[in-house]
Amino acid sequence: MPEPFSEHLEAQASIILHPGSRHLRIGRPSDSVPHTVLHAIARKRRSGAQPHADPFLVPQAKLEPESVQELEECRLKVSHILQSSLMSDGTRRFATPPQQIAAYNKRIQPIREEDTESSPPWVCSDKEYVVGDEILSLHPNLEYNVHFPLRRGDLNVHKGLGGSISAVLADLETIWGHCISTILNVPLKDLKFYRAVLIIPDIYNRDYVKKLTHLLLTGLGFGGCFVLQVGGI
Repeated sequence: MPEPFSEHLEAQASIILHPGSRHLRIGRPSDSVPHTVLHAIARKRRSGAQPHADPFLVPQAKLEPESVQELEECRLKVSHILQSSLMSDGTRRFATPPQQIAAYNKRIQPIREEDTESSPPWVCSDKEYVVGDEILSLHPNLEYNVHFPLRRGDLNVHKGLGGSISAVLADLETIWGHCISTILNVPLKDLKFYRAVLIIPDIYNRDYVKKLTHLLLTGLGFGGCFVLQVGGI
């Protein structure tokens, strides 16, 4: 078999997963761009169960006053370094004074858009679970609990409903399996012939990565798994 054709087969038999707190990027190495979907799942609420919905925006971290002061000092240091450095063309960098920025923002008035696009119609569903962007169209009165399995690069483990490690891993398995079968059109029973490439950030929890690898190999049934550590994601 010619080598280029063999490499093509290997690329087609690999699936790249780049999970994030807000979105999941998934695709094959041969894809020009990955598919991007909302990395969340809405599960139908059981009768009498407590409602739960993770916020769509990552909550702001609560910092101690000492940490806030330390961050401000670091920001000032970076600002001073940038002011003293030259730009790529050799000219000095001009830094706008904070007072000037505050004065400008104070006199600017918001502009109201009159010709805004109408929101898409709400969707009524009776599925046991809904994955991805379809969650954004679910009618607010429907009894679904919304879960984001990742937060700030780690598993979203918490004391609330669906916050146990087993529940979070179950959500990830359902989301990833759904995207593989519906977006990539790969039957889950055929994953034993595929290799998974899991992209993780440069700062990670080793125990969580072991659990995610176990999920790919045992839960979803991939024939192999490769973990790629990438900085700045």
